[in-house]
Amino acid sequence: RLHSHEFERSSFVEEIERKCAEQTYVLLDLQKQLLGDILRKRMIEEHDVDACTSKIEKALFNKPTLVVLDGVDNSEQVDVLIGTKGFHPGSKIILTTKDGPLTEKSAIFGIKVPPKHTKHELYGLSATESLRLLCWHAFGQYDPKEGYEEEAIRASKFCGGHPLALKVLGSSLNNEDVATWSDTFEMLES
Repeated sequence: RLHSHEFERSSFVEEIERKCAEQTYVLLDLQKQLLGDILRKRMIEEHDVDACTSKIEKALFNKPTLVVLDGVDNSEQVDVLIGTKGFHPGSKIILTTKDGPLTEKSAIFGIKVPPKHTKHELYGLSATESLRLLCWHAFGQYDPKEGYEEEAIRASKFCGGHPLALKVLGSSLNNEDVATWSDTFEMLES
């Protein structure tokens, strides 16, 4: 929401990959959320994915809009959620994905004048930052408790610098003994 005031409309659709994995027909629900945000309507009465895509395309073309699509994992999701016609020149569409070439696979980039886009690769936390974050959630301090040093380093390496993984793993091992830490990693590594 930091820059949403610069646009007439905005929408943040989060965890697309997870939601699509959990439900079969979730794309229409995500379209309704996006269209409702853009049009500032609470209820969108639409039961057809293609018709909803068409309405989204029209809405995106008419007003400068900020759209964030978080956790996209395939080009079909992009095509369904923002369409293939383009958007208002003052708009900004932000996609977060683990699939770097996804934008080139999306139909929007195959139009006669494709939108200007920039890619930014993000990297995980360093070994030091990872250990500090894990320890904060596991012990409430930035360094491992005495006797936990080896297991804490093992845990932080296991998470590969991913902040959410470090937070979840650290929190799940909070107040556990060293043997439980060791058993957890043996299970996770197998």
